[in-house]
Amino acid sequence: MTKITKKQEVIHPVLKEIEHRWSPRAFDLQMPEEKYLRSMFEAARRAPSAFNDQPWSFIIGRKGDETYTHILTSLIDFNVGWAKSAPILMVACGSSLSSNGQQENTTYAYDTGQSIAYFSLQAMQFGIYTHQMAGFSKSALAEKFILPSHIHPLTVLAIGYPGALKHIPENLHVQEKEVKGRKEFNTFVFTKQYGEPSGIF
Repeated sequence: MTKITKKQEVIHPVLKEIEHRWSPRAFDLQMPEEKYLRSMFEAARRAPSAFNDQPWSFIIGRKGDETYTHILTSLIDFNVGWAKSAPILMVACGSSLSSNGQQENTTYAYDTGQSIAYFSLQAMQFGIYTHQMAGFSKSALAEKFILPSHIHPLTVLAIGYPGALKHIPENLHVQEKEVKGRKEFNTFVFTKQYGEPSGIF
């Protein structure tokens, strides 16, 4: 059984976890070890946030349990087709209310995104991959998990070791092997005004 791997083009040196990171749809049946999960959540816990508010929270489901089923059924049909191969599905939520309950937290989505980035890169150290999804029903998750009104589901992650093409629908096989390109630096690193290349590259 051949597991899918990809070699991403890296022009400038980066951490190997960044170099090899990508978002698979085919996952192996092996459940990630809890010692690795604990380190991944520790990394998420260490992410920066405005005023150290740490607005993130996570709902984790393992394949076969009720939480996993609730998360899976919240996904759009396209995502269900491949995400059901992942041994873990997880909802990442952010709180729009500050931890003291007195103010609106306007950076909760940004901060929660940083925690997921830390989580995902720590996962890569163990050979565990994540695939983040936007295609899901927020209202379904809010209902199933009885989320307070200030707790917002921001993304659903499929988590596991990379698997083989046989684990996903055949119509996704070509896309799974495709190596996606990245923008040129001068299209997003600017100086003086928006759109003017910085001169660094």
